[in-house]
Amino acid sequence: MENNIKSKTLSGLLWQFLQKITSQLFSFVVTVILARLLTPNDYGVVALACMFNVLVGIFISGSMDSALIQKKDADELDYNTIFYSSLFMSFVIYAVVYVGSPYFAAFYHNEQICPIMRVLALTMPIGALGMVQNAIISRQMEFKKFFGASLVGQIVAALIGIAMAYKGFGPWALVAQQMVAGITNTLVMFCIVRWYPKLMFSWNRFRILFNFAWKKTVAGFIGTLCEQLKGYLIGFKYTTSDLAYFNRGEGLPQMFNSNISGTINTVLFPALSKLQGDCEAVKRGMRRAMMTSSYVLFPIFLGLAAVSDKVVPLLYSEKWTPAIPFMQLACLTSGVVVLNNANLQSIFAIGKSGEVLKLEFYKKPVMIVLLFGGIYFGPIGISTAMFLYSFYVLYMNTRPNVKYLNYSLLEQVNDVKYGLIFSVIMALVVYVVGLLIDNIVLSLCIQIPLGLAIYLGLSEAIKPEAYIFARSILQEQYRIRFKNKQ
Repeated sequence: MENNIKSKTLSGLLWQFLQKITSQLFSFVVTVILARLLTPNDYGVVALACMFNVLVGIFISGSMDSALIQKKDADELDYNTIFYSSLFMSFVIYAVVYVGSPYFAAFYHNEQICPIMRVLALTMPIGALGMVQNAIISRQMEFKKFFGASLVGQIVAALIGIAMAYKGFGPWALVAQQMVAGITNTLVMFCIVRWYPKLMFSWNRFRILFNFAWKKTVAGFIGTLCEQLKGYLIGFKYTTSDLAYFNRGEGLPQMFNSNISGTINTVLFPALSKLQGDCEAVKRGMRRAMMTSSYVLFPIFLGLAAVSDKVVPLLYSEKWTPAIPFMQLACLTSGVVVLNNANLQSIFAIGKSGEVLKLEFYKKPVMIVLLFGGIYFGPIGISTAMFLYSFYVLYMNTRPNVKYLNYSLLEQVNDVKYGLIFSVIMALVVYVVGLLIDNIVLSLCIQIPLGLAIYLGLSEAIKPEAYIFARSILQEQYRIRFKNKQ
């Protein structure tokens, strides 16, 4: 069984990564274009409008699909029960947003926020329509099917967003982009998965699924509330442009985290869920996922931090240069987040969602104290506070894995140490080289290949376990996809 799961996991990793990297590269290009067409204020207004929607949207998207994935014997009755309960909840949440949006806009003294919130909130019932399809694909680990749905949605949404930005629609170009992406993604998923709801519902099944989901939902709500607190504080005490600089600085690190770490975690959860009765197997899977994601992401994050002073003005134009220090700190924070995510996925996979909820009550008060302390040092104080907080989160997230999997923080640090050491060496050399070259394009053309050569050279010389494992995955998939067809 474990070998079969391993095979599906590797295939899932490949297709999830392909889907994410293709869609995100396309999205990245679109973001660069839109950042040049729109102002920081346009982005700041939409960011404020999104924050409340994202927060309340947790009650729809943050749990019930995971309950389906985690349940071993989910059937048609479960699917329909989740479909109707999620759809009903989405309309309830939309009503809350519709009524509450004028008060939210008044709090920030910005009338633009109200209509934008109301329109963007429509993505919640739209997303609820495709929740079961997404869960079915994850259960079956057929992540190849995500590829088409995501790509179609991205292309259509991008074209409309760019066209509207060019025509001077301002923040509404970003709104339209999100709406169209949600609609097309849901429609395509219905066509691909071919699951359609039936008139079936069970209160008993709902209670069973909800028993798992509500803990994750509450934990997700608390986590998101505190996470969004960064934006709430910046938007309230400073300007929408300051919020836009903050978000833009976090954009690239989050993109890489979503593509690689997110890919691994998306596949890791259903894979580990199938092994939840075997703690040793779960630990092995978690170690491999953590080593692989950190080995790939550490050099990306530290390398990006080293060249961010060149990357930001080149990609987004000089008007976005205030985002540089935010990007540097976000890169450092994201490196720690990689480990945090892997720890959380293993806890959920073994069915201990209650542990995650408990952790939130220990973690979030510390986060709130740090954020309220950091805000007095300006928006950069918020970024610094989040960097410090990420280490505390790592310590707390490892505690359940020590208890259930005997996988300590010291072991985790030992598993990722080579990727960290090689990345630090690489980043220092790259940064120093950048100081010697004034021309942005020439500097990046030298820095990026040099950084890659240093990291791969050190990896090949030392050959740590993470490097060998990552290389073996690529070699195995190459053999399967290409050589076996010859």
